[in-house]
Amino acid sequence: MRFFYIFLLVSAVSCGKIPKEYARAMNELAVDLCKEFMGQRNNVVYSPYSLETILGLLTIGAKGDTADELKKLLQLRSPDETLKSEFKFMQTEINGLDDVTMTSANKIYLGENFKIESDFLKTATEDFDAGVQNIDFKNTKDAVNEINSWVGNKTHNKIQNLLSEDKLDDDTRMVLVNAFYFKGEWQHPFKVLDTEKKNFHISKNETVKVDTMKVTATMFVHHVHEHKVTFLRLPYRGGNGKIFLTIVLSHDIDVLHHMQAHLKRTIPKFNFTAEHMTVYLPKFRVEANLDLKPTLKKMGITKLFSTPNLSGITKESVAVDAVTQKVFINVDEQGTEAAAATAAEAVPCSDDLPDPTIPVYKVDRPFFFCLQYDDLPIITGSITDPSKA
Repeated sequence: MRFFYIFLLVSAVSCGKIPKEYARAMNELAVDLCKEFMGQRNNVVYSPYSLETILGLLTIGAKGDTADELKKLLQLRSPDETLKSEFKFMQTEINGLDDVTMTSANKIYLGENFKIESDFLKTATEDFDAGVQNIDFKNTKDAVNEINSWVGNKTHNKIQNLLSEDKLDDDTRMVLVNAFYFKGEWQHPFKVLDTEKKNFHISKNETVKVDTMKVTATMFVHHVHEHKVTFLRLPYRGGNGKIFLTIVLSHDIDVLHHMQAHLKRTIPKFNFTAEHMTVYLPKFRVEANLDLKPTLKKMGITKLFSTPNLSGITKESVAVDAVTQKVFINVDEQGTEAAAATAAEAVPCSDDLPDPTIPVYKVDRPFFFCLQYDDLPIITGSITDPSKA
């Protein structure tokens, strides 16, 4: 059996209407991945968008049970031709924004004598805007350097050395890569002089001091009172006013793992209320190098890694050997840089403000976060200890 590999890079979206099917599918994938990652590590970060993009391309070339498994995982219900147009729309959308740096790039590396089907090649280049390049995988060192160089260039060198030489060998036939990069400034920047050490409650019994930013401005908030959960949207400049870091925060400290069901609420359009408020938010930086093969197998993808039907891609007998995602996100006073957001609690705090009528949202306990463009979860994760982020 010959193998090919999938690598996803996320470093750190034109006004059109995002296809409902596309947004719904990515939201479902984001929540399903969260359920798998919670409990595996303290701070979590991953990119539903990057994974959906590269597996979506693979789905177009899959047939039979292999395609069925992928479509079930990705929650894709539309005919292939509709899916192609939806992915093409989003590729154009993300790369066409003003006043922010947001790019998504796809690349397919083929073995020197490896052939792919013409229809799949057309889909890859025209609908997914994927570059295609033949490469000598037998010359492992040069092949790794070539791919890593492309990745570094597309992610402004935030993702380096994605591949090691042991990831490629004589059996490698194809490598699919998606690289995503975002850098945006807050619409309402936090002042560096206002950042100070404040308590962050890791649990009811453990507290750490972390660098906490502060800003007073008009933000967007929605309360889910029956679940004691607050959603707070911090807007970025540009991007047609559609780019936010959404913070999801429970009023209780030790319930982060119970909030997974509410993550679906980060994507649908709530009736967010514009409110003048003071926000306290910890600075955080999270990196992850994720081996997604075990996770995908646990989520029902088995054919892809054993005896897949990828006849829409190639007539050769090939299987996927690795799916890897490398993610980076940095949130500070100026904004966010991501190689790939939790709600704040409203607690009146007259000691911190001269005007006690202004509500205070203190992100001082474990929270979920989602960097999103309109309805789409681009990078998602959770922070349980900012001192380690």
